[in-house]
Amino acid sequence: MITARPLVIAWKELLQLRRDRLTLAMMLFLPILYALFIAVFNTIGVLVAVGCYNVVARWGGGLEFDLGSIGEIRDHRPTERVVYGTTAYPTPPAPPPPPQPRQDASGGDNI
Repeated sequence: MITARPLVIAWKELLQLRRDRLTLAMMLFLPILYALFIAVFNTIGVLVAVGCYNVVARWGGGLEFDLGSIGEIRDHRPTERVVYGTTAYPTPPAPPPPPQPRQDASGGDNI
């Protein structure tokens, strides 16, 4: 059962907001200001990260990311071959070819 008390309190608060213009303005503009500041700080953070990446890439000759093998399971034993500062792993052997379909002595299909 819904009582009338929460509705009365909400009506009282709305009347108070009508009297207090500063609180109403803060309720409207503070979320907008927060969104602007968040956008500015996120942009600054991205610019700093890109600048650090560029400095490291120029100093170290570039970074290489292998995103194609994220879901693959690889053998994690290191080999002697080194590529761009990371240990390279041997490629797995090719799968065997599929078996050829058999035929009868009559030359027809086995169906």
